[in-house]
Amino acid sequence: MLNNTNKIILGIDPGLNITGYGLIKFDNFNINYLYGGYIYCGKLYHLYDKLKLIYNTIYNITNQFLPNYIVIEKIFVSKNADTAIKLGHARGVAIAAIVNFNIPLFEYTAKQVKKVIVGKGSANKLQVKYTICKLLNLKISLKLDVTDALAIAVTHCYNIKSLENN
Repeated sequence: MLNNTNKIILGIDPGLNITGYGLIKFDNFNINYLYGGYIYCGKLYHLYDKLKLIYNTIYNITNQFLPNYIVIEKIFVSKNADTAIKLGHARGVAIAAIVNFNIPLFEYTAKQVKKVIVGKGSANKLQVKYTICKLLNLKISLKLDVTDALAIAVTHCYNIKSLENN
């Protein structure tokens, strides 16, 4: 059972072919890995089937864990408009899956996450993965989409700590 200082954060790294998600629990002194995974939609043929799978999975995870906060990556501006639109679809259904839970939703850019986790906004995904695995003391190998989602959650954790200390 969580006390008032313990919080659960769900991080979401949206993607049309792979959407990563990760849950952490934190209090004022510790950040702990709870659960993580990814939604693989690459083999599904129709866009609507992919969106349905993302929606259902994010809804079920939210319903199961009832996090205190949900954090999702903001869309980056892509040179390929079609890619940005498809990513927007994936992000939109993930948000639609959680809005009726009335859980506070926050957004960070990939650059903001990299800056908080690695110390530089230009860090690559492997640097983020390495830092997250060290920080959360993970001995298991996770996909980059999962460690990106965990990094988004951890970023919010640090922002909450900074707000509470002010």
